[in-house]
Amino acid sequence: VFLPRWFELALTHGHAGVIVDSPEFAGPVTSVEAVARKLHPYLTLVQASQILGGGGADGTLVQLRVQFYEEVTDPDDKWHTVSRETIRVYERADAGVTVEVFVYKAETKEYISSGVKQMGKLKEIPFVMFYTGFRGPFRSVPPLRELAYLNAKHWHIQSAYDSICVLAMI
Repeated sequence: VFLPRWFELALTHGHAGVIVDSPEFAGPVTSVEAVARKLHPYLTLVQASQILGGGGADGTLVQLRVQFYEEVTDPDDKWHTVSRETIRVYERADAGVTVEVFVYKAETKEYISSGVKQMGKLKEIPFVMFYTGFRGPFRSVPPLRELAYLNAKHWHIQSAYDSICVLAMI
């Protein structure tokens, strides 16, 4: 289900990304604890419309900075959930990868930083982009866009032709 959805998003928008994420935990954890607490890594699909920006090394596709928007839903109580808008900014430096999460506060109508966190011993941003219409880093064109425009043009012309034929038969 995940890979077809990733391909579909890349096909319709030109590109889509995946970030490898994991729950936060403090200190070393044994394998048994990790399984019991479900601390395994997971994949998060990032649509082209969610990607706010990014930067790569000159002439390569190595990401030095990735920013994207997401809406996170957390349980509020037994029956309700709370949604919050966040922006995650990943940066790669010599010391490793850092992530800074900005949470939208509706009262003040601004994004507040929750602080910069080091992502363990990672040296690369755990983000992969899949392009179907590559034009450059974080830039693409949906490969079927021209076909969609041609299809719309065809239906417009066909509709006009049908209207003319109906008038001619009167």
